[in-house]
Amino acid sequence: MGFVNCKSIDDATTVKDALDQTETPAGHTLHLKFSNPLPHPPSTNLHLTGYAGDEADLWAALSSYNEKTLGIRLLSNDMGFIYFRSIDDATTVKDALDQTQTPAGHVLNLKFSKSRIRKTDVSRISNFLNTASGDKWASMMKRDEGIA
Repeated sequence: MGFVNCKSIDDATTVKDALDQTETPAGHTLHLKFSNPLPHPPSTNLHLTGYAGDEADLWAALSSYNEKTLGIRLLSNDMGFIYFRSIDDATTVKDALDQTQTPAGHVLNLKFSKSRIRKTDVSRISNFLNTASGDKWASMMKRDEGIA
């Protein structure tokens, strides 16, 4: 048994259609099906997958929700995280934007994330840190990290 991760549902469908029930060089028949991953419970973080756009495009897609958005962290493998003030804010954005396109045409694949915001991401959350609430939050994060 094994798993193959694809960048999009279209890519996964293409792979499945091309290889299901084919024989390997060792004489084994491949049986391919889509997995049914368990959804993560709602959280303050959304996991972004299959996103080849940049941070500016993502901020533009989130423009109606900037007051709810704490920050964005894009990874080099077309994935990233979007951090929100509350579970309700994350749920609102997920419901509104999942499977929609950014201004540059990139599809947003959003799921709730188990991970919590990393202390090292404090510097990346600029639009929130410029508020009084953000200053209080940053002080608490630094205190927890032993900086202040």
